[in-house]
Amino acid sequence: MSELAREDVRAERYTDAQHRIAQVRCAESSRDGSLRVTVDSAGALTDLRIADSPYVSNGQRLAAEILATIRRAQSHIPERIAEILRTTVGDETELTNTVVSTFSERYPASEEDPSAPDATNQPAPRRRAAQHDEPDDDDYFGGGVLRP
Repeated sequence: MSELAREDVRAERYTDAQHRIAQVRCAESSRDGSLRVTVDSAGALTDLRIADSPYVSNGQRLAAEILATIRRAQSHIPERIAEILRTTVGDETELTNTVVSTFSERYPASEEDPSAPDATNQPAPRRRAAQHDEPDDDDYFGGGVLRP
């Protein structure tokens, strides 16, 4: 096989890897099963499912559980990227190791203890009600979209 043909095959493998990586989705559920999140290969939230639960009355707890579940889902991204690269550019171990290392640094394995105290368990600061003298264009049914 000529050098040009090898480079064409290599380019096709990289293109295939890029397409497969773009399709990666990782899902994770909260420890009690009331939340389910899905993230894409960039770690962005693509789906959030919340079951009816007691969380509704505790916004801080809900927010902390959502973030923890997202981080756990993101922690699966490096292994999914590694699988794709092994099957598409398998003989390029240096490239695979570099890419997986980058994703692993960005999305480390989640080792959170939900009972450990941290900032997310602190009560939310109380907010003053917004004072508006003039109606805004975004005033819907007596309150703006971004205002309480």
